[in-house]
Amino acid sequence: MCFRKALETPLSRTPFVINVDRHGAIIINEKTVNIDEAVALVQQERSQGQSILLAGDKKTPYEAIIHVLDALKQAGVEEVSLAVGGGEKAIP
Repeated sequence: MCFRKALETPLSRTPFVINVDRHGAIIINEKTVNIDEAVALVQQERSQGQSILLAGDKKTPYEAIIHVLDALKQAGVEEVSLAVGGGEKAIP
């Protein structure tokens, strides 16, 4: 993945946020979705030039984050920012 490029690109809008909770559930816009739905939503947002942020709270298992990253990479999504371990709750 190209994390350096993502860091060098200025954010013109609020990123599209994917939250992964401590149980591994994927939450987008306060709705729990499966991995296929998450990938489809991310692809739609990326096609419009939207940046993507994958977030987990400090109790989110590392494996759950990697599962989502792997699915996105397999779908051709290469630029994803990460925010993990920052607190009790993932980014709203």
